[in-house]
Amino acid sequence: MWRWDQGRLAYFQFDNLKALAHLALRHNLKTVDKGAARAETGLPFPPDDYPQLWRNYSRVVKLTLLVHEEGDRAVPTNVARLLAQEGGVTVDEYFHFLARTFTDPSPALTGWSPSAGQRYPLAFALRYGLCLPALVWKAPKPCLPTSCHCAQLVIEAFTDTTILG
Repeated sequence: MWRWDQGRLAYFQFDNLKALAHLALRHNLKTVDKGAARAETGLPFPPDDYPQLWRNYSRVVKLTLLVHEEGDRAVPTNVARLLAQEGGVTVDEYFHFLARTFTDPSPALTGWSPSAGQRYPLAFALRYGLCLPALVWKAPKPCLPTSCHCAQLVIEAFTDTTILG
C-alpha cells in the first residue's frame, strides 16, 4: 500500500479509476498511446518523454485490480468491467472489495510469492483510522499518534492484521 503514492494519487480517485477502466476495455494499456489515453480519460499522464503510459502507470492499474498481465497484453479484469458499467458498483462497494482483497506483498508488484505471509494494508488503514482514539487512550501515558509508543502499537497492529483479525 505504501508504494501507491508515487505522485499519482489523483489516478486512484474513483471517477478516474472508472475512466481508466473504460480505457482498459477499449485498449491494450501496455501499448496505448498517451495522447489517446489523455483524450479519452482527461488525465494528464506525465511525463511527456515516455510515449506509452504502461511504464509509469502499470502499478496504478494493477494495484487497483483493473488489469492483469498476459505476455504483451494488459487484460481487463471483471473489476474493470464493473467499474466501466454505469451504476455497476459504488465507491463504497469497490473500496470494501479492495480492502478485503489487496494484500502485501501484492502479485501486482515485484517480490511477490504465493507462499509469502499476506497482510491486508487497506484493512489495517481502516482499522487504524477507526481505532486511533482507542490506541491513544490505552497508552500508559497520554501520547500523540506520532510518538514512539503509539508508533509501536501501530506496528504491532499492522504485523498482526489478517483478513479475519
